[in-house]
Amino acid sequence: MLAAATIAGVAPYDAEGLDWTAGMGEDNEIEYPLAARDPEALLEWMRPRVHAMANIAPQEIVEVLRSIISDVDEDALSGEFGEVVAGSFRRAFAHGPWGWYDDDLAFVERKGDEATLDRRGGRCCSAERLRLVQRSRDSGLSGRV
Repeated sequence: MLAAATIAGVAPYDAEGLDWTAGMGEDNEIEYPLAARDPEALLEWMRPRVHAMANIAPQEIVEVLRSIISDVDEDALSGEFGEVVAGSFRRAFAHGPWGWYDDDLAFVERKGDEATLDRRGGRCCSAERLRLVQRSRDSGLSGRV
């Protein structure tokens, strides 16, 4: 591999001293603990959201994602880009929650210390405006790359 990029890395869910959902939006504060303790309940929680996303119109995106997007995201999710995002969501959720569900289960499964950073170079961007990731982890990761 010549290069790789990530928008947000995921810390181990069970990392000592980490409040994994701290700083995330309300939906994520519900979603990930459900994934960790009751995958069937997670699936039931996802069903109405998947239905909404599979049928979403551009002007509905902000309302559906309100708890996990910032004002900057809201401003960007209009016009032509909103149309592209809505179309992407409709295609992604047309056959159900399975990609989202699998991701959530993968995020909360125990990973231990197996993840390592590539020290050949890289760049970390701030999670300051994102409500999808653990903000408290951003500064520590940035200092290690």
